[in-house]
Amino acid sequence: MQHVIWDWNGTLLNDIHVVIDAVNETVAPYGVPTLSIEDHARLFARPVSVFYERMLERPITAREWRELDDTFHDAYARRMPDARLSDGAHELLESLHENGTSQSLLSMAPHHHVTERAEVFGVARYMVRIDGLRDGSGALKEGSMLSHLRALLAHPAAPDDPSSYVVIGDSVDDAVAARANGVPAVMFASGSHARADLVATGFPVTDSLAEAIAVAGYG
Repeated sequence: MQHVIWDWNGTLLNDIHVVIDAVNETVAPYGVPTLSIEDHARLFARPVSVFYERMLERPITAREWRELDDTFHDAYARRMPDARLSDGAHELLESLHENGTSQSLLSMAPHHHVTERAEVFGVARYMVRIDGLRDGSGALKEGSMLSHLRALLAHPAAPDDPSSYVVIGDSVDDAVAARANGVPAVMFASGSHARADLVATGFPVTDSLAEAIAVAGYG
């Protein structure tokens, strides 16, 4: 039995244009020039507070971080109807399900948002577990990955051998979290992060979800 741990934003969900518009609305009052997709890929970092500091070119206070984060999530939610699943995502999830590969979803977006959107996009039914961030926002993924893996290893519908798992995501944070927890990963270059940064993780980098699954040997 094999298992895929999917990332959500930028991986299964093609929402980069929604993210860019929401970020630009968030930082406009601070006089930050309009960001392009390329700018986002170059500047993005976790914790996300570092991303804002890079854009503002100065440290931010705890109060500013809370305001920026709240504004972003409000702006993102208004634009969410414009997001779509990545090309071929639904067919791929169905194929893996039919082939007996178990799947789960781990996101650093707020948990209630992830579960709601997974239902809306018809993704939830393929997942043995869905986890978003339950406390705070903008954190690193490593700790959440550990908790997710522990829950999966105890789940009757998921493998009890960590070597049967693979992480598929679009960010350096996905790669760092996977490596820290001893799980292989395949990177999906969706455009939300600089390809050179993904290559530097040492994991394979692909241009489609189908290619990522094939490289992982799960196709």
